[in-house]
Amino acid sequence: MLLPRDQVRDRARRLVLVFATVLFPIDRSQEAAESVSKALQLVQEHNSRLVLLSVVDPANPAMATEATVAQLLATVQKGFQQAGVTCDVVERQGNPAFVICDVADELSADVIVVASRDTTVDDRAPTMASQLIRMAPALCWWCLRRLWKCVAIHYV
Repeated sequence: MLLPRDQVRDRARRLVLVFATVLFPIDRSQEAAESVSKALQLVQEHNSRLVLLSVVDPANPAMATEATVAQLLATVQKGFQQAGVTCDVVERQGNPAFVICDVADELSADVIVVASRDTTVDDRAPTMASQLIRMAPALCWWCLRRLWKCVAIHYV
């Protein structure tokens, strides 16, 4: 029995894209809040392990204290639990882009879900997403040896 081309592509895509571990870095931005549904969708579709990451960043007043970050992680974790998804929580301190790459490496994350409104990479006003894109070649080179890695930028 021959299947229509769309069904063949869909089945092939499901076979290829297996994300065992999804890393979801969050902060207090509107973009992060809007990307929760994308992270949830990926985790549910692939029966993945979800790891929430938040970074204490003294340069960002909204994320400058451990208490603020811990409260954010607890709130988001509770939301995922209410949707039937358990998740691990990681809290670190430092430059968010560097920390995200380090944690992705430590956890052997298959995909990083990051939200951004900006679709450009501008050196004059770099966003966390653009910094991750710039660092991706080193991360992807390491990942190519491990078969599959990517940074999924969810534009909202």
